[in-house]
Amino acid sequence: SADLKLLEEAMISVCKSLVEKNPRTRNLGSLIKVFVSRTKELKISAQCQ
Repeated sequence: SADLKLLEEAMISVCKSLVEKNPRTRNLGSLIKVFVSRTKELKISAQCQ
């Protein structure tokens, strides 16, 4: 869809920036850990409803 395409295009620059700066900041690993944790929480919450 058009919305998905816009989201994807917006995320490309964010992802490139994270990858380029990751050796110095190590934010990418932290972001992935938080994302996985929140995903698990949302899945559990959805199962309870």
